[in-house]
Amino acid sequence: MDRSNFLDEMKPGNRFDRIVWVFLLCVFSATIVILWRGDRTGAQVLATIPRKGDEVSAWGRIGITFKQAMQSGTVEERFSVEGDVSGYTTWQDNTLYFIPELPYEYNRVYRARLLPGALSVEGRRVIDEVSFEFRVRSPAVIY
Repeated sequence: MDRSNFLDEMKPGNRFDRIVWVFLLCVFSATIVILWRGDRTGAQVLATIPRKGDEVSAWGRIGITFKQAMQSGTVEERFSVEGDVSGYTTWQDNTLYFIPELPYEYNRVYRARLLPGALSVEGRRVIDEVSFEFRVRSPAVIY
């Protein structure tokens, strides 16, 4: 092995060193951008109840299922059903349910909304508004 070639390889600035430095600079830059922008994933909603296109009964409960455990107070204060609908909320695992105090009006379309800002137990926020519509089905007649 030629000693002069070996010493040339050991000098700073060879091709491999430049590749490593560029890689480290990219990782550092990405880290700075993530820290600057913050967590944009937020708390995630998995599903709404009822699903799109499904109907509920006049006494039916509606709900939102989250991917993670939530701070119930922050969710409940941001949840509403448009119209003159009073009711109460209850939790089952990671799902918030709303149950009306009086029956919904038949064949009417309602909209439920969750405003941004509700917090998970880890402190992640719901970033975007969640809203869904549901129709109240006519009563079934049994003979």
